[in-house]
Amino acid sequence: MICWSCQKNVAAADFCSACGAILPLEGRPDHFTLLGTPRRFSQDLEALERRYKESTRAVHPDKFARADPQARRAAMQRTVALNEAWRTLREPVARAQYLLRVLGIDVTAEGTLPGTAEGPRKFAADPALLGEMMEKREALMEARLEGDEAAVAALSQQVRQSYERALAEAQVALDRQHEGDVERAANCLVAVRYYGRFLDSVEDGGHASPGAEHG
Repeated sequence: MICWSCQKNVAAADFCSACGAILPLEGRPDHFTLLGTPRRFSQDLEALERRYKESTRAVHPDKFARADPQARRAAMQRTVALNEAWRTLREPVARAQYLLRVLGIDVTAEGTLPGTAEGPRKFAADPALLGEMMEKREALMEARLEGDEAAVAALSQQVRQSYERALAEAQVALDRQHEGDVERAANCLVAVRYYGRFLDSVEDGGHASPGAEHG
């Protein structure tokens, strides 16, 4: 890339190797690249947080408050990108979903669509999963109407176990990334999304209709 300050051709980095000026981000580096960590689920979060804090200290906008406008813009751009990367990668589900998106599949939206140059393909829920969740919601509604808190707790425990099992399977697949693992992880993470919705409704004491699983 060309340094805005000295106009020399330098490698993409935080700072110009020739004149030391802060550089804007080149392209759209993914969160893993930005924080200098491998594209996999398993992460050393303490080391990742250290890299995040070291990087943000180096490019913090306050350090460039009186600098050239281009330097101020670059500092703000890098700080925003680093904050977003850390917020995403520190949370297991968000990290898994983001990694899957980097690998070409978006499990945060409904439906199944082919990938395009603009983004990854979406991944639909398995019909069996939808049927399972409709049954669980019907049972939850009945238990709420009858005031059967033991039944509510039992349903919550069942779904919590399914949630944790699906997330664990996704994690293994996203670390291994052998043939078929990306699709396997996608199926698991779609299930995690639906299980999470159910658990949220239990916590909120909601009475969502069974058909909500299709929305």
